[in-house]
Amino acid sequence: MYTGTSTAWRAARSTWSLPPTALLSLFFQDRAWEKFGLGERFGVKDPRTCAAARRNAFACREDGGVVPADASVEALHERGVLFLLCNNALNGLAGTLV
Repeated sequence: MYTGTSTAWRAARSTWSLPPTALLSLFFQDRAWEKFGLGERFGVKDPRTCAAARRNAFACREDGGVVPADASVEALHERGVLFLLCNNALNGLAGTLV
């Protein structure tokens, strides 16, 4: 499990230039991205608008998206991937949003 987590952190930093706390936001619904300005906070650009993401651009399967279509949260979930989030890390991030 640690190897997978470590790989995910490295990918977030090197591929998308995201800080580790931003990785948790990949699983937030669009309304959280809109309400808390997560795209602006983490420097995520929406490929549809070329502006700061106001939706979870990692979640939907779409060509030309932030991640390849088969690596979106939606596609991975359909393939049976289970996503686990650390409650302490999630609460820590949530505390910075309010």
